[in-house]
Amino acid sequence: MTHKREVHIAKGPKSFDEVLIDYSDTSFLLSCSPHGGMIEKKTAEQTILLEDLVRNCSAWFCRGFKDGSGADKEFHVTSTKLHEESLRFLPELCERQFEYAVSFHGCKEDGIKIGGGASRQLKYGMKEYIDEFVECSVEVVFEGKYAGIDEMNFINRVSDNGIQLEQSKEVREDSWRTVVRAVQLFFEDMSPRL
Repeated sequence: MTHKREVHIAKGPKSFDEVLIDYSDTSFLLSCSPHGGMIEKKTAEQTILLEDLVRNCSAWFCRGFKDGSGADKEFHVTSTKLHEESLRFLPELCERQFEYAVSFHGCKEDGIKIGGGASRQLKYGMKEYIDEFVECSVEVVFEGKYAGIDEMNFINRVSDNGIQLEQSKEVREDSWRTVVRAVQLFFEDMSPRL
């Protein structure tokens, strides 16, 4: 059974919302983007599309909007500083523990960086699929700001197999659907349950 729950915080020309589309009868895959809307554009759309394409996939995303520009400065909180006390649905997602989770992000560097607390094998498997679909560089990272390996990173708190996808502005503008398609096929081919 699917449940969609939303929390909206509106402040005049600024707004922030948190949305959970939950398949409560499964904990197979969580698609997420904590910086959607105008914070890291197209990441919430990627989260929604993956949830729509993959059976047994729940979605959690936040979106920040601000008239003009500056939503990233207004609403961006790094993934290691997202705390259960500040977001309505994050505590239950951390407690539930998904078998797999993928988080869509934006970065200022070129191409795609694959990080997160998932195993090397899982991250390199994801890289192989994405490489087949995009023409930009795709790199698995194990250190630095895009590695996503910190245990306090929310993606590593919702799953022991969390993958963080950092994507350049160009990738998010031109290939956001293509990246989701690669991620979809990765999880479909990986699991006979789908």
